[in-house]
Amino acid sequence: MAFVYVQNPSGAVFDGDKLELRIAARDGGKLHVTSTSATKLHRMLEGSALQRNAEIAR
Repeated sequence: MAFVYVQNPSGAVFDGDKLELRIAARDGGKLHVTSTSATKLHRMLEGSALQRNAEIAR
């Protein structure tokens, strides 16, 4: 089984950030996806941030 550890390289999520994660695995493949810690969110006075995760089996 493959293990994927997701980290935010900036250390936090800021106003206007757009984070997207796509993971593809073949049919019957086994995958464990996790993050190493909680994601920090900074104050967003004028906008928002977006995080989207997609897991795809092929």
